[in-house]
Amino acid sequence: MHYYLQNSVNAIRLLGHVVSIEGIWVDPKKISAILDWKPPKHVTEIISFLGLVGNYKRFVKGFLMIALPLMKLLQKDVKFVWLKKC
Repeated sequence: MHYYLQNSVNAIRLLGHVVSIEGIWVDPKKISAILDWKPPKHVTEIISFLGLVGNYKRFVKGFLMIALPLMKLLQKDVKFVWLKKC
């Protein structure tokens, strides 16, 4: 895929996605940003992270189940405790 992007005019980067005649996929640069994201220390950081990854939920099977532990930390009267399963 990387080789294809560098040597083809048939694919463009658009709004965090790569679009070509073959389909749409996530821009590899965005995947790196998600993987390098540091664990949140506050609720606002969870909101930011969910906003970022939410743009790519169509590419992740079972996204809701994966994001659910983070979403639960946003509920009122829930103590913010960062666990490895999050």
